[in-house]
Amino acid sequence: MALSPARIRSLLDKISGLRVLVIGDVMLDHYVWGDATRISPEAPVPVVEIKRDTYTPGGAANVALNCSSLGAKPTIAGFMGEDEAGRRIRGILKASGVKPISTTGTGTTIIKTRVILQHQQLCRLDREGPPASYRMEAKAALKRLAAEIAEADALIFSDYAKGLLTDDLVAAITARARAPQTQVPVPAAMPTAAQPVAVQPVAAPVAAAPPATPAAIPVTPPPAAPAAPAPYAPPAAPVT
Repeated sequence: MALSPARIRSLLDKISGLRVLVIGDVMLDHYVWGDATRISPEAPVPVVEIKRDTYTPGGAANVALNCSSLGAKPTIAGFMGEDEAGRRIRGILKASGVKPISTTGTGTTIIKTRVILQHQQLCRLDREGPPASYRMEAKAALKRLAAEIAEADALIFSDYAKGLLTDDLVAAITARARAPQTQVPVPAAMPTAAQPVAVQPVAAPVAAAPPATPAAIPVTPPPAAPAAPAPYAPPAAPVT
C-alpha cells in the first residue's frame, strides 16, 4: 500500500527531533574508484588506475546517519578504535549531526574497501578483528550507556554478526529501556555531590506578643422608654 504525501509528511514530522540510540556494529565503507585498460603481466588480473577514494559510515553507523537525515537526533554506540579509520568515522559522524560513543574492545576499526571499475565492483577487501575482540559485557554496556538509554525516545539494534551484540547485552539493554523512568524534580539550587551541604540548627520560634487590647468604645444608652399613660378614669356623673 503506497503512502500518500500527507502521510509521509506526518511521519517525518513525528521523527523530527526524536532522540534515537543506535547500538551495533560500526564500520567504515571505503570506495576505491578507478579504471582498468590492461591486464597485469604478473597475473591474469586487471591493473587498476585509481582516480579517487571516498569514505562513508557503514553498518550501524549508516543506520544512525539515515536517522539524522530524517531529522532525528541520533547517537551511535559501537566500536570505533583509536586508529585512522576510527578517527575518520567519528569525524564524519559528528559533521553529520550524529553523536558517536565507542564501546570497549581490542580489535581494529572495521573497514570494508570496495574497488569499483566503471561502476562495476571488482572486489572487496575487509579489515576486521575476530568477534571476541569487539565483545562487551552487558553490565559494562549498561554502565556506559545509562544516560543515553534513559534519554532515548527510540532504540535500534543493528547487528552484522561482528561480536558486539550478544543475547545477554540485547536483553539487558532492552529491559533497561523498557523500565519505567522515575523522574525526581530537582530544585535549581540543588547542590551536587561534590558540594557538601551545610546544616544550620533551627532556632526556637519566638513567642508572638499577645494582641493589644482594643480601646473601649463609648456606648450611648438607648433613650428612655416613654412613661406609661395614666389609667383611664370615666368622667364623674354631672350633678343634677
